[in-house]
Amino acid sequence: AYFNDPQTVLASWKQQGFTHILYNKAGTEFLREDQDPHHPVEDLDVLDQTLEDLELVSDFGGMYQIYRMP
Repeated sequence: AYFNDPQTVLASWKQQGFTHILYNKAGTEFLREDQDPHHPVEDLDVLDQTLEDLELVSDFGGMYQIYRMP
């Protein structure tokens, strides 16, 4: 399914029972720079916007981050 706004993404994650999100920040930056056709920049932007609303719990050297769902 395609979600084009942070509220829809969060609602989907909550419905699936997620409590935390492990984010591969370096991997996402690579996809953005390489312009991967399977991960359009617009999708990555929505992901970044969604994570802005979550509490950052841990940051592992800027490579991986763990966020807590509200």
